Amino acid sequence: MRELDSMAVQAGVAGGAILAGGGGGWVRHGYEIGNLAVSYGSPRLVPLDDLADDDLVAVVSQIGAPAAPDAHMEPRDFIRALEMVMQATPGRIVGVMTAQNGSSTTVHGWLHAAVIEGLSVVDVAGNGRAHPTAKMGGMGLAADPSFITVAAGAGGDRAKGKYVEALARGSLAATSNIMRRTAIEAGGFVANARTPISVEFLRRKGAVGAISFALDVGSLVLAAREKGGGAVLDALVDNLSAHVLVAGVVEEFELRTENGFDLGYAMLSDGSGTAVELRLCNEWMTAERAGERVASFPDVIHLLDTADGQPVAAADVRKGQRLTAFAIPGGRIPLGAGVCDPSVYPEVEAMIGRDLLDYAMAVASRNDYLQRP
Repeated sequence: MRELDSMAVQAGVAGGAILAGGGGGWVRHGYEIGNLAVSYGSPRLVPLDDLADDDLVAVVSQIGAPAAPDAHMEPRDFIRALEMVMQATPGRIVGVMTAQNGSSTTVHGWLHAAVIEGLSVVDVAGNGRAHPTAKMGGMGLAADPSFITVAAGAGGDRAKGKYVEALARGSLAATSNIMRRTAIEAGGFVANARTPISVEFLRRKGAVGAISFALDVGSLVLAAREKGGGAVLDALVDNLSAHVLVAGVVEEFELRTENGFDLGYAMLSDGSGTAVELRLCNEWMTAERAGERVASFPDVIHLLDTADGQPVAAADVRKGQRLTAFAIPGGRIPLGAGVCDPSVYPEVEAMIGRDLLDYAMAVASRNDYLQRP
């Protein structure tokens, strides 16, 4: 058990911002929610081994497009979404887990555990890196039509009459689609709670240890940042086998929000003939050099400010920026069984115009963290 304090917030957001892969929420929001949680109470991070097999853990997250201009969520919306799920769930929910690591999503659940008596943050995630759809973080449940879950969403600007609440029961795929539509109606984003699941299942299918992993990555990044931007990249190379795709200027960039997703691409060139194209679906999903795939989901593909080493979210990229594109191999990241589910890929492949499945399956087959039955 680890008590989550203000230092953990700093490390969680810093590590999550790397594992965000260009999406994963917002750094500002991560600090806001994380600091609110530790100022309100003392959330605890507990390993799965401290819980009983039949204990239930709820997934908490946010759903929408990070670049949506009217996105609006308040801390109470996160609590409200979980309350709706708890009221609709037989059995006692003892813990919360994040759907994914990301700039703000690594600290998801910390506020819930600080506010709601008896809840702990569980050291597991749907995925140890950010992903664009709830189905990808569904730990394999998206392909199981017999699995019935409950999901809730809450968010939107009350002052503008955009606040929405929704509660849905059904398959993971169906409820995920309903929550995405709820996010659109709310202005782009909603706080979400869903999928109360047993600890026994999480031991086999979840990204076990994902929060500790993000905290370790964050501590590494924070220590390196004191030595300058180059030191951050060196730390990622030395400790996570990251590799540089290209260091150069953003020559082309397109970002649009469609159907609750951020979509687009970026082209970076070093000025001497090496250029890399990145494809975006909330997160950077592929990187290609001269038509050859050099990194692909579930690899973490991301951009760093070349000068200061700060990760640059896709929503903040601008033409003319000098950035370094890098990738962390997916085999080095805690992953959940959702990355092995072929049913989650066609939707995203269609949006980015690139195949993902074969590469993802190859990475999953050699992932040291992936839990299997």
